[in-house]
Amino acid sequence: MNTKRIQYLDIAKAIGIILVIIGHISQNEIITSVIYSFHMPLFFILSGYLYHKGNTKNKIKKILIPYFLFSIISYLYWFFIEKNLRGQNGDAVTLFLNIFIARAGSENYLFNAVMWFLPCLLITQLIYGGIDNIIKNKYLKALTILLLSLVGYILSKMEIFRLPFTLDITFMSLLFYFLGQCLKSIEEKYKLVENINKSLKNKLITSIFLVILFICLVGLVYINGPINMNEMKYNSYLLSVLNACIGSAIILIISVLIKNNKFLEWVGMNTLTIMCIHEPIKRVIIYIFSKILNVDQAILRTNVFSILFIGLILLIICLIITMALKKIISTIKKKKLKY
Repeated sequence: MNTKRIQYLDIAKAIGIILVIIGHISQNEIITSVIYSFHMPLFFILSGYLYHKGNTKNKIKKILIPYFLFSIISYLYWFFIEKNLRGQNGDAVTLFLNIFIARAGSENYLFNAVMWFLPCLLITQLIYGGIDNIIKNKYLKALTILLLSLVGYILSKMEIFRLPFTLDITFMSLLFYFLGQCLKSIEEKYKLVENINKSLKNKLITSIFLVILFICLVGLVYINGPINMNEMKYNSYLLSVLNACIGSAIILIISVLIKNNKFLEWVGMNTLTIMCIHEPIKRVIIYIFSKILNVDQAILRTNVFSILFIGLILLIICLIITMALKKIISTIKKKKLKY
């Protein structure tokens, strides 16, 4: 199994997680709508690009261990400290049980809204792996995944109770995961990365192309409205998928153009930890800044400059915690080896 990291994919993950952080801080309608139109599909596309037939047990362990660890820590912090401060009425027992049932939706993960992503990614990988093993014809495979995504879209319009193990979102995330695999096949066949690097010789053309893509993205967001995978809000099926593809394409092209950025590569390699810890920390930072500046939180979360500043502070704190956790894990592993 090839475990060599792909530089531009790590950079794309880094840009993606920075957008996730900004998107979760922001209550600015324009910023939130644009980011939400593609930021989570981007991660499913990147994961699909990296799909390989491998050790299923190892895949499960790599996702479930951080999921349960960070979910329980977040829950305990919420239950003993934050619940009363925020005046939330969520049922503590139901929320705790949902860690194991994994029904998506912010109301089911009050303690850490982003945790839905990990079980959804795992189930997406497992289902896609099953489809990939059973259906060998690539056109039949594509049709199957397309039909499943339409089922997911129909479920989003029915407003029924949320399915366990994030299955209601998984029908849609499968499509993005599959698109990641398609992107990999196209890259291997047509050498897209090599051609993008060649286009650097004419920076004007590259810049114009990116501007056109961004205008298309914003235009589609304006037409289609906000998208939210966690809450199953897609509006138009076609426009939502198109939005996700255009936004992801912009990030991937920028990631290819950025070369040898060790900082972004490192951030990209640690997106899972940052994803899991940033949400509770975000709420604390916003609360502290609102008290220090004597400004309503809503104002902080709509002003572009305060959104970016809080985002920067949050990213730095998350990186420090990530480095500390890696150091602790490394120390534990060394002690185990000694014995």
